[in-house]
Amino acid sequence: MSNRESVTLGLWPLPFVAVIPLYLVAFAGFLAGLAAGELHARLGRLRLKRALRRCEREAEALRRALATRPAPPEAAARESPPMPVQ
Repeated sequence: MSNRESVTLGLWPLPFVAVIPLYLVAFAGFLAGLAAGELHARLGRLRLKRALRRCEREAEALRRALATRPAPPEAAARESPPMPVQ
């Protein structure tokens, strides 16, 4: 580690002051950014999963409604008669 010099870290609203090596400050900042990015990604996936579940429920309801629906009467008229053999 090259940044072993001590720095004074104070958190303004709190009366807490710590003297710690500079590399720990940099490492803590890196870890905080990593945690914030992971949290942001998880929240985004949660929103997408919720939308996917809603769409799946809607599709299943439409499938059930289509399965219970009777065939329209003109469906029989649309069937083509057999072709004559020559």
